[in-house]
Amino acid sequence: MRMRRHLWGISLGVALSCGAAWARDTGTKQEQHEGVRLGEASEDQIGFTQQVAFLDQTQIALGKLALEQSKDPSVRAFAQRLIQEHQQHLQSLQTFAEANTLNLALVDLGAADMAMGGSGPVDGAAGGELEERTVKYQDAYLQQVNAFTTLRSQLSQLQGRDFDRAFLEQVSSYQKQGQKLVNTGLSRFREDTAFSVLLGRLVPVLQRHQNEAQSMVKALDSTQP
Repeated sequence: MRMRRHLWGISLGVALSCGAAWARDTGTKQEQHEGVRLGEASEDQIGFTQQVAFLDQTQIALGKLALEQSKDPSVRAFAQRLIQEHQQHLQSLQTFAEANTLNLALVDLGAADMAMGGSGPVDGAAGGELEERTVKYQDAYLQQVNAFTTLRSQLSQLQGRDFDRAFLEQVSSYQKQGQKLVNTGLSRFREDTAFSVLLGRLVPVLQRHQNEAQSMVKALDSTQP
């Protein structure tokens, strides 16, 4: 129980931080330079898109871990669906990012030796301010990666039903926080039709996975020896 509470604390902290850096830097303050306003709008969308991509990556990594750790056929089947659907959405997100020159940092969260790529050049008259904002996004992202790495490491130490239950609880938590993140994006970027459609596709996926994970936890509890 103590291990499970500790895991919950880590995952919830990471999930709540999804969008935190983005949220701190969104606002309606008027800047004197048009270049700053346009740049900030771009950075906002880059930061938010990065968070959605990170959500997809965490679920892919958790699903792969479950395939390594779990012996339960139903948990393994759920993990495969989790991987497949979040991989599909991540690919769509990458396609959108490339089409809109948004440079995402993508990390294999299941790899022992992770290397982050991304962070394109900063141009324009307000380059110094934008570069400072970009560094903030990257620092927040690295903190998220480190927190998830800790979570994954602790999950990997669990066995059998303990792993299955902890894995399902983590997925449920991420999916719930993901819905909040996506709903924020649907409101914030409602005038961007293409992006809104892309985010909208994720909503039923998140809802379905959360419901499945919660149902499976209940099933485990009801059959606990």
